[in-house]
Amino acid sequence: MLSAAEMTGQARPTTFGILKAIIAHLYIAWVHPFGDGNGRTTRLVEFKMCVGAGIPVPASHLLTKHYNETRMAYYDALDRASKERNIFVFAEYALLGYVDQLSEQISRIRKSQYKAFWTNYVHSKFSGMETASGIRKRHLILDMSDYLGIDFEDEPKMMPIAKISEVSSRVMGAYVKTTDRTRARDIRELIEMGLLIREGSQVRPNFETVIAFLPATAKRR
Repeated sequence: MLSAAEMTGQARPTTFGILKAIIAHLYIAWVHPFGDGNGRTTRLVEFKMCVGAGIPVPASHLLTKHYNETRMAYYDALDRASKERNIFVFAEYALLGYVDQLSEQISRIRKSQYKAFWTNYVHSKFSGMETASGIRKRHLILDMSDYLGIDFEDEPKMMPIAKISEVSSRVMGAYVKTTDRTRARDIRELIEMGLLIREGSQVRPNFETVIAFLPATAKRR
């Protein structure tokens, strides 16, 4: 529910802009002015008003994404708002979904940033090591990271040492003609470089080496 301050126009432009876009969407849907294309028109007007309120383009699409993913709830909210003559029924549905979509988008962006940060860090550790051994170990730690998932917020996943060659086709190809001794040596050297952690017969990337350099909001809880 909006506060009195927000209702009198004292809300931030982006907040007020989102609400205006949602209400515009609702009224066009109610009036249904065209024989065809009303849905496209409501989404276009809503998007235009969000962008005009200073909301970044990627975030301005999120209301439409929410409606598409919750189609039955969307029609139910429209119907209830009409029958109850209450715009806030639809506004609440739209805003709660928008918040969920923003959280999901932020999570995807963070994971993309984590991957870029970790990948750059690994490459920096292998700077000047363009030997067959160096390339093999670099591919191993990078592909193992992708295989297990690069996420500095969740608890890290482990994998059996016996299965490390399965993380990707290029790693499998690199180890197919080597011995267990080569694999053991590579693991030991990656541990010494601070890139890998071993716990018994399992290993995982040592993301902790870079977490200390990240903003507080990105550090593992």
